[in-house]
Amino acid sequence: MMSRLNSLLADPLFVASAPGVALLSKPLGFIDIGARWGVHPWVEPLAGAIAVLLFEPDKEEFDRLQLHLASNAPWKVCQIEPQALGAAEGRGLLHVFSKPNNSSLRSANRALIDRYNIAGFEPTDSVSMPVTSLDKILFGDRAEENYWGEFLKLDTQGTEYEILQGAQRTLSERTIAMIVEVEFCHLYEDQKLFSELEVLLRENGFSFLWVYENQSPIAQASPSIRQTQRSLAGTSLARRRHILQRSVTRWFQTGISIRKRQLRLVCLRDAVGLLRFCPRIGIRNLGCWRRSKTH
Repeated sequence: MMSRLNSLLADPLFVASAPGVALLSKPLGFIDIGARWGVHPWVEPLAGAIAVLLFEPDKEEFDRLQLHLASNAPWKVCQIEPQALGAAEGRGLLHVFSKPNNSSLRSANRALIDRYNIAGFEPTDSVSMPVTSLDKILFGDRAEENYWGEFLKLDTQGTEYEILQGAQRTLSERTIAMIVEVEFCHLYEDQKLFSELEVLLRENGFSFLWVYENQSPIAQASPSIRQTQRSLAGTSLARRRHILQRSVTRWFQTGISIRKRQLRLVCLRDAVGLLRFCPRIGIRNLGCWRRSKTH
């Protein structure tokens, strides 16, 4: 399979486009919260134009990531914080399970797990740790680095809602798009489900786009992406440029005011095709949101 790493930056048409020029002049600030196994692959085609900030509170995984990224970091900028995030400063208890990516600051919902014999939730350890908010980090020690948070990814096993509560200023001033793990049943005690996350994000000016089932490699491209891809096949460079510009224009035909920071995120949909529809909804999925209005 052809590598996706920096595939867009190798395309002269994209590099010469308005999003390409903007991204190369100032990297897109991508925050990956819950970074076990590394940076989310959705941003690989733009790796050299991406500034990545990872959050991973599990010490063993943090050490592994730090060692890996020291010698294998294709990103424009790549930094990692060993920090647990939540709604506010305090302390939390990390519940470690037999399947490490199930570990959470929330305890498992044993009634559901035992009833359906869900594997990977056997407790192996618990670790007390400090918790802080994303706003405190971005507008505190990192206040001068004002590019962080344009694009967010959250996958923290049941605490995504609280992290977004602690990121109100980030959402208001910086964030244009995000992907968030959402669940439709309580795998963890007292976790918020999709409907509650959707309301919170809608109140912050974001529109839900679609669900991307993150456990399966099979995803169906959106109709607009497929139409663009078909149109590009076998055309001249001039024609390709026209089609891409028209595709980019469609992104803004939903009442969104065109601003530079929104233009920088346009490559996340029609012109690039990174956001996908999924034909089914499961227990645990990634929901995709984008800003629907200006503040």
